[in-house]
Amino acid sequence: MGTLSGVFLLLLAAQTQPATATPTPTPDPWLAIRFMAGEWEGESEGTPGKGNVKRSYTFVLNDKFLNEQNVSTYPPQPKNPKGEVHHHWSFFSYDLTRRALVLRQFHQEGFVNQFAMTPPAAGPNVIVFESEALENIPKGWKARETYEIVSDNEFVETFEIASSGPYEVYSRTRFKRDKFGPLPRLFEALDAKPGARIADVGAGDGFYSLQLAGVVAPGGRITATDIDSAGLARLRTKIESGKVVNVDVVLGKADDPLLEPGAFDAVLIRNAYHEMAEHQSILRHIHAALKPGGRLVVAEPIRENHRKMSRSEQVALHHIASEFVVSDLLAAGFEIRRRDESFDPFTDMKNPGGYWLIVAIPTGK
Repeated sequence: MGTLSGVFLLLLAAQTQPATATPTPTPDPWLAIRFMAGEWEGESEGTPGKGNVKRSYTFVLNDKFLNEQNVSTYPPQPKNPKGEVHHHWSFFSYDLTRRALVLRQFHQEGFVNQFAMTPPAAGPNVIVFESEALENIPKGWKARETYEIVSDNEFVETFEIASSGPYEVYSRTRFKRDKFGPLPRLFEALDAKPGARIADVGAGDGFYSLQLAGVVAPGGRITATDIDSAGLARLRTKIESGKVVNVDVVLGKADDPLLEPGAFDAVLIRNAYHEMAEHQSILRHIHAALKPGGRLVVAEPIRENHRKMSRSEQVALHHIASEFVVSDLLAAGFEIRRRDESFDPFTDMKNPGGYWLIVAIPTGK
């Protein structure tokens, strides 16, 4: 077995070895579907009737596979009197030999469908997978999966089947996710839980502060701090109208978020760090505000074609690459515990990018 593994590693190295001493940029083989990573909910209609779908996509096994986990629920209805709950898992992989994405679906009924991505005829925002092998399904059948990308946070999946004739739609599902990103995974990065005290630095009008308030209740509190007094005024109105009792609003300074020292389990900065001209001073104050073992979570956007720009050029576009922030964090006495460059991808295939995420803890405490 060890010898066989070695042969495969040598073959893989041979395929990936550059032909010259000067490396050339390698196209991202996952570009077309990288946006899928995250949590989705959808409304489906088709042969089983009308139903709701919950789905997640996660990169697994050293990011060599994209794992889909799906639950479709169809309540009892005239078209489907008994109703049904359908589970399936899928894995996307990249075939180096064919230079093509491959999709394998595993259904609870025992069906295994294998598809290969084909060039779409309808444009760059349509992704098509045609079946090339169907297991435990009568001979002669074929299937097709089509994904129509509507926006960064919405796509339509059409599943079609056919025997000897043309394809017929079996189901069509419109998937959406929260436009503010994958909240459950963000909260997991913060280790947000009942009783926790968390600061939202650069809170604006408090979308994340209000979401976190529910997660840390009972017993926990959120401190929303910003230098934008107008945004904080809108947040106070939301707090009053929603009768939220565990969010404190703080008007900070450009170089100090005015957080109580040693009081916080976690601090969040999302899509705000690039605006902080006094970032080193801000980080020093956050370092002091965190409890021993507390965590700072930073999530910021960057497009791939901006990565070679200078920091000031990126900031002017309201983006920043993680490399700059890692350098800042290390200089401020933080240790990097997690770095995810594809935390929340954009779906614009012509100009790819997305939100990266860093989890860091203060050292010397």
